[in-house]
Amino acid sequence: MRAFSGHLPPEQLLTLWDLILAYDSLEIIPLLAAAIVVFRKDNLMKVSTLQNMEAVLADLSSISVIPLIQMALIRE
Repeated sequence: MRAFSGHLPPEQLLTLWDLILAYDSLEIIPLLAAAIVVFRKDNLMKVSTLQNMEAVLADLSSISVIPLIQMALIRE
C-alpha cells in the first residue's frame, strides 16, 4: 500500500500517517482521495481526455491534508 507516498510532499504525507495512526483506521485514505477530487472538480470538469485528467490529479504538491479532511467532514 502506498497511501499517497511519492505523491504528497513529505510533510503532508507524515500528517496523513499521523491521522491514520491517531484514528487507528485507514478510512482516512479514501476520504482524502474524495476530498482531492472535490477540490479539483472545476479543473476536472474542463478536461476531455484521460491524460489531461491524470495531469490534473498528478501534482499534489499544493495539497494540504488537514484542510481537505476538514472540508470533507464538515460539508454544509
